[in-house]
Amino acid sequence: MKIVTIGSATLDVYLKSKAFKLLKSEKFITGVGECLAIGSKNEVSDIFIDTGGGATNTAITFKNLGINTSILTRVGNDLFGREVENILKLKKINLEYLQKDYTTTTSYSTLLLLDTGQRSILVFRGASNYIEMPKKIEADWFYITSLGGNIKLLDKLLIYAKKNNIKVAYNPGSEDIKLGLNKLRKYFNKLEVLNFNREEASTLCNVDYDRMD
Repeated sequence: MKIVTIGSATLDVYLKSKAFKLLKSEKFITGVGECLAIGSKNEVSDIFIDTGGGATNTAITFKNLGINTSILTRVGNDLFGREVENILKLKKINLEYLQKDYTTTTSYSTLLLLDTGQRSILVFRGASNYIEMPKKIEADWFYITSLGGNIKLLDKLLIYAKKNNIKVAYNPGSEDIKLGLNKLRKYFNKLEVLNFNREEASTLCNVDYDRMD
């Protein structure tokens, strides 16, 4: 079996600090904010750098399970992009569909970690949002992750999959979910697997998170 994971590839920087404080307030979507004092200079106790993003995370997971795995994503022609590529090579991910963007920088995230394991994420959506459809993809499965709201690419992938008897799993990202149920639902019957967590499902269906018990 051969899987092609499709979607975002980012360079992730994890920062851990006791300076990050929780603040309860209705001004935050979750009711709790992760805060720093404005104008302050704070010590970081730990730092960790790795590749992240839906396509890279799932590619590495499938490869660790012994599955023949390729990745369709896009990185910039920059230091971050080269680091993402090097990590994927070390993990022995097939990079025949990896695209390089010479005008847009690689997607990037900073994750702010508390001692409790809770975290907040700052995201720059770069080259991953501009994936182009290859002329040919060899696969038994597509695992489609966040496409940055690129509905045209989703449509092309599903058409290609149907013509070539490729099964499809889809785990929409936040920008895809923002398109709304009316735009996405017509694609759902073309999938073998649709993967949401509870928060994503409540957002897509416009249902109060607390009413989903």
